[in-house]
Amino acid sequence: MIYTVNLISKDNGVGLYTDMNLLQDLLTEAGNSVERVSWQAKTMRKCDIAIFLELFNPRLMRCARRTVGIFNLEWFTPSWRPYLSRITQLWTKSQDAYDVLGRLGLRSHLTGFLSRGPLWPFD
Repeated sequence: MIYTVNLISKDNGVGLYTDMNLLQDLLTEAGNSVERVSWQAKTMRKCDIAIFLELFNPRLMRCARRTVGIFNLEWFTPSWRPYLSRITQLWTKSQDAYDVLGRLGLRSHLTGFLSRGPLWPFD
């Protein structure tokens, strides 16, 4: 099945930029239609799946049939907490994030998310 996917984040020129490129390439190679959206946007195209990468904007939830949250704990804002149970799936990049969401009573999926860079900086 082909999906329309909105990839929602911030192009910071470093880590998030790399993560967005990785996800966009992966989703596009699988045949999906992917559009990048600023997390500060007031609206976006209707889509099958909205993926919130690190940053979250509850206004954009209504434009998607399903939502995925991939949040980094160090940037997580407590004001987002009430919305977490309304997100279709929560994906974590680390065991720590998986454990924290579990302690909050939220079910998440540990992705083992990797980048295109070397796994060890001294390789």
